[in-house]
Amino acid sequence: MITGDESWFYLRQIGSKARNSSWVAPGQNARTVVRRDRFEPKHMYSVFFKTSGLVYIDVMEKGEAITAQNYKVNCLDPIFEEMRKQRPKSGMKNMKFHHDNARPHVSGVVKTHLEEAGAIIIRHPPYSPDLAPSDFWLST
Repeated sequence: MITGDESWFYLRQIGSKARNSSWVAPGQNARTVVRRDRFEPKHMYSVFFKTSGLVYIDVMEKGEAITAQNYKVNCLDPIFEEMRKQRPKSGMKNMKFHHDNARPHVSGVVKTHLEEAGAIIIRHPPYSPDLAPSDFWLST
């Protein structure tokens, strides 16, 4: 089974210890710095993995949008190629593939491409973002 999702990763510059320090009264906790700058650089990564580890990571170029065609060419085709290397006789045949219900993922182009490769598409229940393993696995 292969699962994947896209996530924004902020390239936060961690300040020096002196910059993040604050004066507090005895018995009080120091402030937590959690606010990020509005213009802080970020990148979108598409990460795909299975139980044995990572299968493929794609970094979106600045200004590039995720469309069905982009998803097919930049994510699915490299995954299929990797699976052909790992499973030379069967490739994507009977490989279960899970992703959420984002528009590019459920388009006809992507569904047809997965079906033609022999993958079994695992349906993602609507309004269930908590079922995407990458939302938990990537944050740890």
